[in-house]
Amino acid sequence: MVDVIIVGFGLAGTSLAYQLESNSRSYIVIEDGNMKASSVAGGICNPVMLKRFTLASQVDLHLPVAISYYNNISKFLGVDLWLNQPVFRRFSDIEDQNKWSVASVKTELDSFLSDQIFDSDLFYGLSNSFGYGEVLSTDRIDLKLLMNTYIYYLKGKNMYFNEVFNYNLLHYSDQGVSYNGMKAKYIVFCQGARSISNPYFKYLSFQSKKGEYLVIRAVNLKLKTVVKGVFFIIPLGDDYYKVGATYLNNDLTYKPTKFSRQKIVAFLDDLLQVDYEIIDTLVGMRLVFKDRMPVVQYSRESSSLVLFTALGSRGVVTSPYYAKELFSGMCF
Repeated sequence: MVDVIIVGFGLAGTSLAYQLESNSRSYIVIEDGNMKASSVAGGICNPVMLKRFTLASQVDLHLPVAISYYNNISKFLGVDLWLNQPVFRRFSDIEDQNKWSVASVKTELDSFLSDQIFDSDLFYGLSNSFGYGEVLSTDRIDLKLLMNTYIYYLKGKNMYFNEVFNYNLLHYSDQGVSYNGMKAKYIVFCQGARSISNPYFKYLSFQSKKGEYLVIRAVNLKLKTVVKGVFFIIPLGDDYYKVGATYLNNDLTYKPTKFSRQKIVAFLDDLLQVDYEIIDTLVGMRLVFKDRMPVVQYSRESSSLVLFTALGSRGVVTSPYYAKELFSGMCF
């Protein structure tokens, strides 16, 4: 018997697993490894809403926990998850620049927005007439390295099961659960977009958002930082970049769309002053709950069934906090 069965291993599942690990609680992970939004996500640890230059909700609670989590899990896994890629905001016009200048001197933002306006020629190969602002206290997390390294650790301990979860094999009561011969006090579903089809939480109303990135190769760009304009342009190394993401409501297919491709290409054609080629399209699916709040909820059918999902576009920052809150409410 284990304390917790975790179903799904994106940002939610990973952060919950580490909470259990660091508190000497037993667990196993079940997932098939397909179609995780976390595997497509940009991995940006950013406290600021870069469209309106405001702090993200409850960032004073979320950010310290996130920084501690990524530092600690890096040590635990023996890898450095911080990519040392700061974020710069590209200004689209004078009004954009002025709004940044006003926001950067506000008490709640002065430690996150640099008051310096950087010249428009800061980055070779990017067109810009109005300069850039640097977002402080930001970096990018190597999510692929995080999940692959953690899965390798779990496989070595026989704690990872690569399979599609079968709801017909689950039996439960308020005292615990049994799945295919494995018993636990709790089962926590961290399934992301697949939560829509979870039979134990049908009463929750979700909206799906399909996100698409283009992966491009631009040999002469040599960009080392993340730049945010209409979309993010994210260095991947070896002259490859991830650009996006677009968001489409209630499209549950994982097929790339012509609409999203055209939007990103138009952005690139306006932005880049160097040649590029499109290499690939990445598609991910996110759930959005009311008020865009993450879901940490026990099922009406049993207190042993838990849903942890809908982390949204800021899951890199918020998932460690909500995993910690979830763990603190569990009774073992």
